[in-house]
Amino acid sequence: MSEFAGWPLRVWLRALLIAAILGIALYVIVAAWPVVVPFVLGAIAAWIVWPAVNWIERHLPSSLHRHGIARLIAIFSIYAIVLAIIVAFFAFFVPRVVAEGVALLTQGPGLFQGIQESLAGLIQWYQQNVPAAIRDYIARQVPSTPQGWLSLLQSSLVRAVTAGLNIQWAVVLAYVSVPFWLIYLLYDTERLRRAGLSVFPETWLPDVGNLARIVNEVAGDYLRGQLFVAATVGVLIGAAYYLVGVDFPIVLGILAAIGDLIPTFGPIIAAIPAVVIAVFERPILALWVILITIGVHELENILIGPRVVGASVRIRPAAIIIVLLIAGYLWGLLGLLLVVPITAVLRDVSRYVYLRTHRVPPNEALRRVHRSWRGEGLWARRGIPEGWSQES
Repeated sequence: MSEFAGWPLRVWLRALLIAAILGIALYVIVAAWPVVVPFVLGAIAAWIVWPAVNWIERHLPSSLHRHGIARLIAIFSIYAIVLAIIVAFFAFFVPRVVAEGVALLTQGPGLFQGIQESLAGLIQWYQQNVPAAIRDYIARQVPSTPQGWLSLLQSSLVRAVTAGLNIQWAVVLAYVSVPFWLIYLLYDTERLRRAGLSVFPETWLPDVGNLARIVNEVAGDYLRGQLFVAATVGVLIGAAYYLVGVDFPIVLGILAAIGDLIPTFGPIIAAIPAVVIAVFERPILALWVILITIGVHELENILIGPRVVGASVRIRPAAIIIVLLIAGYLWGLLGLLLVVPITAVLRDVSRYVYLRTHRVPPNEALRRVHRSWRGEGLWARRGIPEGWSQES
């Protein structure tokens, strides 16, 4: 990026203007975050379905491409497919889910009594084996009786429901307007892309294009693939629970699918209700639940995930745990769902910028980032012309 040193004053002013606009936009996003969240989710949804819209548009007759008619047909086709899936879900699955939920609530007192007895035994072991000084400190932080734990759970649920009822009308209107906003966003994608590129100096365009490609390949492929993988995991686990006789297989399968969207912790948390229900039904079923959960997630890690999501998101488990804890603390559930692709994007953008500041040309820097996804390392030397070194 040594060419940046020779920029004229007008280019520097444009760069400062871009930085100022981005800073103001960031401030507005942070200040109005509850209203911005629906549009962030909508933009992610548009990002996910964008390849499908482009594919349908390309396969429509050329006569429909005048005046953007083909684009509109493609967008409304995706809307129709999504609407059909939603209608089918409510027609076929929701009644079963409601029935299982009612049955679960009916059995709730017995389940809570069993949980209370288990907690009582656990607390008794804790009081007999943990030093008094440690117990005194922990007692000031958490409940010390089963009733206290259940009261804490109840109060947490009440706070969650109360927070949901206190949603401002602006947030509600934002969610209602997102489906209509998505139509304009998908329709004007190419125009918005050109407008975004026109802001940057011409010397920046190769780097801007490469960075946009990295973001799309890492985050876009991850989000699209992970949704498919999570749905597959939910179906497999729900079907396996049904075959071995675990109660509420549809509800537990949906929980497994949702939990699979959160790396590392999600599958474990989603399996806890299934284990608890199985223990109080037949203890041997708990073993089956654990084996099914481990088996399906091993299948996901070995076969499904690498083929669907790909190798672009490669983050060590130790790093995932740290970023998940930080994101969950700062941004809640949305942070847990999005922190992995965001971390992977920041990692690869940093790699690209590092290579460019060491005078590696744009296309070669992009190729090295791609090679790092295959485990060849940032400084893989295959295919690099002579004269380039790690110190260059």
